[in-house]
Amino acid sequence: AWLMRTLKSYGLSNVHSESFAIHGWQRGPAQLNIAGHTLDCIGLPGTPPCDVTAPLVFAGDGEPADFAAVKSKLKGAIALVRGAGSHRLEKYFRAVNAGCVGFIFGGSEPGALPPTGSIEFGGTPAPIPGVGVSFETSQRLQRMRQNTPIDARLRIKARLSDSTGLNVIA
Repeated sequence: AWLMRTLKSYGLSNVHSESFAIHGWQRGPAQLNIAGHTLDCIGLPGTPPCDVTAPLVFAGDGEPADFAAVKSKLKGAIALVRGAGSHRLEKYFRAVNAGCVGFIFGGSEPGALPPTGSIEFGGTPAPIPGVGVSFETSQRLQRMRQNTPIDARLRIKARLSDSTGLNVIA
């Protein structure tokens, strides 16, 4: 409404809005539990809600060679990748294509801030849940699973819904 009023005040004609359907997403709380520890995380935009427990598999920087090195362990697992290298979505879809049931994206810079960014592709819901964790949490996860396999539990309360967007035309 503000934009339409402003455009009209500039003297533009035929000012109106046109609606379009979009896939909506609303972030809710996210939890990552490992070996009795609850670690800070944030649901990546577009992640579906979940309550999933699976083995945690570290896939390095999430590059093709990193995924190939742990290929036999990925089906049914939660993949942990570092943020360095290729784009987050490329790493995410490598996890999806490997048969993972969850995705943890570790920050690449110190500072205790979890990375975020959409895991939706082509306007469709994300196929597996994903969270971002800080560089420090990612490092801790790598140390925790160094000597023994461990399970991770992801609990995400997010809401997916059909929604409507508006384009303003003048």
